[in-house]
Amino acid sequence: MDGDHFFGHVRQIGNAQGFVYDSPVGNSIYHGGTLRFTRRFRNNFSWQLNYTFQKLIDNASGFGGGTAQNANNLAAERGIDSPTGQQLQLQYTAQSPVGVRNAMFQKQPWLQKSLKDWQLQGSTTFASGRPLTATVQGNASNAGAGSQGTVRADATGLPIDAGSGYFNPLAFSVPLAGTYGNAGRGTIPGPGNFIMSLQLVRQIQLAERKSIEFNVTANNLLNHVNISGYGTVVNSLNYGLVTAAGSMRTVSTTVRVRF
Repeated sequence: MDGDHFFGHVRQIGNAQGFVYDSPVGNSIYHGGTLRFTRRFRNNFSWQLNYTFQKLIDNASGFGGGTAQNANNLAAERGIDSPTGQQLQLQYTAQSPVGVRNAMFQKQPWLQKSLKDWQLQGSTTFASGRPLTATVQGNASNAGAGSQGTVRADATGLPIDAGSGYFNPLAFSVPLAGTYGNAGRGTIPGPGNFIMSLQLVRQIQLAERKSIEFNVTANNLLNHVNISGYGTVVNSLNYGLVTAAGSMRTVSTTVRVRF
């Protein structure tokens, strides 16, 4: 899929305040696909497995509001952007077998009543991270970008995935004064995510129009730390460090009476 974007670049004009000039010269290419496997409800169990692959390559819709680092070299703006990556998600539902066309715990009626009609719903998701870009603060390139756009860092040639951190900080550096950074857009692989959530539900019928519903929901059940951001600005204090993380485990209980 090809598309056009309005691509902004900053021109230096004497005695003029900062502004962005937009022109329709951007383009993008998107590739994506989805696979789905479904097991219909049988023997009190069903599941669905979804796999999604996406890749977006463009030269316009990235950081800085689509503002070019160098309007005379749009080829340098071409890179991987979001949404790009892979996601594998498993969704499943399990119904309690007690009291469903069988005589399980027939001699223990209290146990049968306690265990029947429960339903467990859950999802487990693995997802790769979004691509990130190494940038620099300020306007050392004298490009006139300043507050209007973002200037990329220089690539040192060292591997990005080396070292003990989430990426190799030595792979990027601040460009020389009066020059543009040559690091590509989207060259830092963002942190992936793993989330498991479960929901336990039971509805007890009291009368024809009266019932009680119990619902226990756990999000991020394993309390896995999902990094949602880290510093990619080379000349900042948090460069190479984690700056944000996703939600911790939460458990909530709801009791609902219908009448």
